[in-house]
Amino acid sequence: MPDAYRVARFRLQTLRLGHALLLQRLGSPFGERPTSQLSALSSQLGDVALAVWICGRSPDSALSRLQRTRSPRDLGWVAWRVNRYGLEKAEGELIAYLQAHWPEMSWWKQQQVPTRQLGADFMHRLVLTQRRMGLTLEDAMNVPLGVALWDLAAVAEENGAVSLVSDRDRALQAHYEAMLAAGELPAPGTVIRRN
Repeated sequence: MPDAYRVARFRLQTLRLGHALLLQRLGSPFGERPTSQLSALSSQLGDVALAVWICGRSPDSALSRLQRTRSPRDLGWVAWRVNRYGLEKAEGELIAYLQAHWPEMSWWKQQQVPTRQLGADFMHRLVLTQRRMGLTLEDAMNVPLGVALWDLAAVAEENGAVSLVSDRDRALQAHYEAMLAAGELPAPGTVIRRN
C-alpha cells in the first residue's frame, strides 16, 4: 500500500473504489485518473475541499453523510483550512496522492481474441470484477483502487484479452516506434530481399 498521505494537513485514507466512484458521481475533476491535463487544471476551492473531505473518511461514511445533508457542516471547515493552507499547494498534494493510489496500467490488447465492449463505465467494470470475485457490494467499495485495477487486469489477462506489459517492454516498444518513425527500420510487412 502507498504511504499515508496528508493534504492540507488532513490525513487521507487509502484511495478506495468507493472514494473514486463517489468523486466521479459528484462530478469532481479528481474523479478520474490524474494526468497532465489534471495537473494543468486549476481547481476550485470546493473541488479540492470535497475530495479531501471524502478521502479523509471511509467511502460508507462519506456517502451516508452526503445522503443525510447535501453539504455537511464540516465540509466548510475543510474548505477554510485548505484555503488557509494554500489552494495550489493542497491541489499538488492531492494530485500526488491520486497518482500514488491510481496506477497506470500497461497492457497490449490481443488482436486474435474477439472481445466485446462492455457498455458499463470503467469504474463500474472494476466493481463488477470485485463482485465476481465473491465480494459484497459494500466490501467491493472498500477495496483499494490500485488492487481493483490489478484484479481487472489479471481477469482480462486470464481471459486472453490483454497481455500485461512491463516497464522494460514499454520502453522497448517506444524505442522500436521511434526507430520506425526515423526510417531506421523497414515498416512492418515490408518484404526484405536478400542478395
